[in-house]
Amino acid sequence: MFTGIIPGMGRVAAFRRVGAGARLVVDGGSILRHLEPGESIAVNGVCLTVVTDGGADTGNPWSLKAPPGVSLPSAEGRPGYAAFDLLAETLSRSRLGSLRPGDRVNLERSLRFGDRVGGHFITGHVDGVGVIAALRRVGPGGSGGRELTIVLPPPLRGRLQEKGSVGVDGVSLTVAALVAGGFRVALIPETLRRTTLGRSRPGDRVNIELDHGPNPGAGGWVTWDLLRQYGYLR
Repeated sequence: MFTGIIPGMGRVAAFRRVGAGARLVVDGGSILRHLEPGESIAVNGVCLTVVTDGGADTGNPWSLKAPPGVSLPSAEGRPGYAAFDLLAETLSRSRLGSLRPGDRVNLERSLRFGDRVGGHFITGHVDGVGVIAALRRVGPGGSGGRELTIVLPPPLRGRLQEKGSVGVDGVSLTVAALVAGGFRVALIPETLRRTTLGRSRPGDRVNIELDHGPNPGAGGWVTWDLLRQYGYLR
């Protein structure tokens, strides 16, 4: 579980396709120091698991297997680096398959009990990929931030509400307005500085996670009638 408050960015150190999957290595600097194998990290909003092997057959049917004589990129012995295995489902649901060495990525470590939740709960289970259709600078001289218009794939349309929350490449944002086929968000300068959205351009693809919390627009609030329906009240 994550909050969508991004502490900073990392850089793709290696990306190698292996069959239907891929191995990703990220240089996250201080954000990714002192990791344990199996920890969850959100990379551009996608929940990934830290792995340590270099592609050897560990007996795990879900781990990537390198072809004979080939080793996968590894983060072992490199402080601040982390390696992740991406399977076909992850590549089909997100835009991680388009990453290249040198690309910047948003990073967030998983939430711990007692941490502040400054954004909203993000699972890291991306619902689909949107496209930035328009970008407009706002504020005096365009220095106050940016407004992005994002087009959603058809299955996700109609599932957001104005002033609700949405995850865009792992960043917790508020839906400023609903538009035909998508939505609009406003980004403050701090968000632009800390995340990859500060480098975004029209035509860029972004990972989208809908807010799966209570949604009054979809009848998601717990009401007295709902409690009675399930026998909690008489």
